[in-house]
Amino acid sequence: MKLNKKFVFFAVLVILALAIVFVFFLRRNISASTSSVTQTPVVMGATGTEEVTFHKGFNAYGKGLIHASDYLTQYNLRVYEFKGQQNQWNIFPGGDDFLITAFRGYYVYNPDAEKTVILPSGPGTTTAFAIDKGWNLLWTANAKNLNSTKLEDSLQFMHNSQQVLAKDLLNNKTIYKNIFVIDNDQSADSCTYFKILGQEDVAANCTGGNQTIGVSSQIPAGKAFWVYVY
Repeated sequence: MKLNKKFVFFAVLVILALAIVFVFFLRRNISASTSSVTQTPVVMGATGTEEVTFHKGFNAYGKGLIHASDYLTQYNLRVYEFKGQQNQWNIFPGGDDFLITAFRGYYVYNPDAEKTVILPSGPGTTTAFAIDKGWNLLWTANAKNLNSTKLEDSLQFMHNSQQVLAKDLLNNKTIYKNIFVIDNDQSADSCTYFKILGQEDVAANCTGGNQTIGVSSQIPAGKAFWVYVY
């Protein structure tokens, strides 16, 4: 089975982007804190709170409306935001503080043992995900299908100030044909870390053998996913 060169190219870009995070971390002197949490972060526009468990290491996260600084002040967590148009990571602490925006995806680094914290739950649903040029890391609180017959369940994006179905953007090649769903953010194996949204299994020899990344018919609730905009 022949490799799809475009897929391999963009898959490598995703993996390289993730690698930047890990290389950056290894070069940082991050001290762990085991102090107990007694306060709740300052919440802006949240619809409620929820318990969120962060494993030791990197965790994909989204939903909450809160400044990155509030996480670190309370819970000793480091937050990573990918800026697609600049093709770089904004990391706090270490860079500018930023607002965790609903339906955007982020990586949260926990230097300690697994911990469960109270965070704002944020809005539960959106009709369309805002996307910009380059790689976009997004997050959904509700399962999303690529070709659903129900309008409210279809995967849609806000592009150039217009709400557009994902399948239409795919058809006119505005976005890359493969949407990468982060299936298991604790996996060290790219074959199990990602799944491709769609029906066709992609021949990506992610282990150097015949194993493929695999596909998912939908983006499950509570998952982050990567979309590339040309």
